[in-house]
Amino acid sequence: MIGEYQDVSPTGQERRRSPRAKYSIIVNFLAGGQVYSDHVQNISMGGASIRFSGSASFDKGQPVSLAFPSGKSQRQIDGKIVWVKAEEFGVVFESVGEKCKELNLFEEEAEKMRTPVAKEEARTVGRVRKKRIRWEPSGAGEITGYKLYWSKDAPVDYSSPSAYLGNVTEVILPDGVPSFPGITGEVNLGITAIDSAGNESAMIGITTRLNFTIPEAPTKIEVEDV
Repeated sequence: MIGEYQDVSPTGQERRRSPRAKYSIIVNFLAGGQVYSDHVQNISMGGASIRFSGSASFDKGQPVSLAFPSGKSQRQIDGKIVWVKAEEFGVVFESVGEKCKELNLFEEEAEKMRTPVAKEEARTVGRVRKKRIRWEPSGAGEITGYKLYWSKDAPVDYSSPSAYLGNVTEVILPDGVPSFPGITGEVNLGITAIDSAGNESAMIGITTRLNFTIPEAPTKIEVEDV
């Protein structure tokens, strides 16, 4: 039910009439004039919690509009942020309407990247040999996703660059992490598990050699009779 939100508890969490279910799916959302794409952590008929990159910033009371790209719907859900904590915020749904221009354009651009034409254009600027990173899932309950950290010139830790991966046990580099740099050399990688409360596990790590630097192209090509 849209507008189920009633009140905010002393801890900053909203009180709900409908319980939320764990639900891992990509959502595109517009906040503060910018469009983002990240994972829903859990959802109910009246609200959801959404994970976001640590580089983003959101405020309690801020309007937000959401669209679920996997649904192929032309509708959007409007609401407001009711609590914010580290890399996650809660939103209460207020109304449903036509998808706004910004979210439509965002999905159009994403769709172009999946077309054969875009793939053909990408081949003209080079390609790299990909690496598959795998790990065993956490044995703890309530795990909602995993986080990848990386560092080239120093030990990897919680302050290293990172990306939230969702509830998966493998990722293809560099394609599966758009923010992963095109680097070559010994790289330290770390994986942590995230639970439904936003708590983060100890980190497991590995050092591996990556080569994501595209070589320089040939400078001249000719065809001649023989």
